[in-house]
Amino acid sequence: MGGDAAANFALRLGHAQRRDSDNPALEGDRQENWSAGASASQLLFDSGRVAASTRGARAQIRGAVANYDSALQQLLLDVTSAYADVRQAHAVVAARETTVSNLSTLYEYAQAQFDAGVVTRTDVAQSQARLAQARTQLVQAQGALAASVQAYQRLVAPAFAA
Repeated sequence: MGGDAAANFALRLGHAQRRDSDNPALEGDRQENWSAGASASQLLFDSGRVAASTRGARAQIRGAVANYDSALQQLLLDVTSAYADVRQAHAVVAARETTVSNLSTLYEYAQAQFDAGVVTRTDVAQSQARLAQARTQLVQAQGALAASVQAYQRLVAPAFAA
């Protein structure tokens, strides 16, 4: 445990003058004393205080690394989920577009049959209502796709903003 010991060093210098008389003309009665000293001390045992604070600091570092790893994993999960949401929204939009296309064809077919007198006006209205509902669902799917793309870009774009 080389980290448990602490060293203290001190250096002292001193100077003293003394006169036996208050008369400055008497230079010979003056005494000068010079002294010098040095001391050193080293703490041999500190009850484990330094070792405990070192262990505490290392534990704080491990905690910070764990927090960083957790944040990184959460970011990766969020990006992956956002990407999956974008892919799913694209698939939903494609399916809704196909549905609108198919229902448009069925509406035109129902209108042609009505013109030929084969079906009633109610059949044409039902076909038209299904087409309108499919178009509404397509617009909703496009909105969900735009929201998914924005969520993905919020997560990914800051890395490319610099």
